[in-house]
Amino acid sequence: MNQTNISRYAIRGTQIARFIILAFLIVLILVSFEALTALQNLVNILATAIFGFYTLVFEIYSRRKPDCGGVSRLLSYLDILVLGLAHSGIFLDNAKITALMLPQAPFYLIYAIFVAAAALNLEKRYHVLRIGALATLMVSAAQVAAYFLGVQFTTEEIDLESPGTASLNMSVSMPLYFITLTAVMHRLTGVVYSLLNESQREKDAAHARKDQLEEARERMDATASAIRGAVSGMGSFVESFNDEMQGQASAFEEISATMEELSSTSEKSAELVSNQYRRIDNMSQDNKTLERLLGEVNES
Repeated sequence: MNQTNISRYAIRGTQIARFIILAFLIVLILVSFEALTALQNLVNILATAIFGFYTLVFEIYSRRKPDCGGVSRLLSYLDILVLGLAHSGIFLDNAKITALMLPQAPFYLIYAIFVAAAALNLEKRYHVLRIGALATLMVSAAQVAAYFLGVQFTTEEIDLESPGTASLNMSVSMPLYFITLTAVMHRLTGVVYSLLNESQREKDAAHARKDQLEEARERMDATASAIRGAVSGMGSFVESFNDEMQGQASAFEEISATMEELSSTSEKSAELVSNQYRRIDNMSQDNKTLERLLGEVNES
């Protein structure tokens, strides 16, 4: 799983959370409609209408274009602002009602949900810091608005019989809680980001090793093919050499036979010449004998 997939899951999870929050806002209007003033109801209905409108529009848009992280991040800021608008309805009444509504958890829980959802958007690591800072600002603004409305903040135990009082510890700790939550979420985002990068590096290294092994295998295949070609060439050379040697041997045999014939002919010629020489020698001796006889005849 990479950063893009986690961010897409975060977008989908945030959208589901928006529908749940939309249902909560609608129920809140129905439950508190008669208890609130007309202006408070108008503010709540306006905030819920805005929230529901862009939630439905983004649902249709995200179905057609799943890769819509930028739009989702933009709507995250609008989520906090619209939620703050809905939360501001309690400050349109007197200090007594405001003091009772100020510590109610649902709105703070929704702020925390949006901060946690922003932390899952790994494509923009500092998105959670901006959302957390905006949520902290809205929570702090609620405490300040309650103070100017006349709510008395005290460190003592809240007496339900004394209207218009709220816990100072809660008013101070709530912004600190969101600051801490934002810092923790940002740190967790960094840890997950580092783990994903390490996992990606390991995958890249594994792919690189796989490519190296594939290249080595291809080189070995090429070497084996070259060896097979060389062996085949050696076989052809040996066959050609054998044929050539056989041809040379046949030629030598023919030359040997010719030499034998020449030798035999030479022996016959030598014998013939020897016979001729003997005949000539005999004729020379006969000639000497004849001359001797002629000499004797002349002397007589």
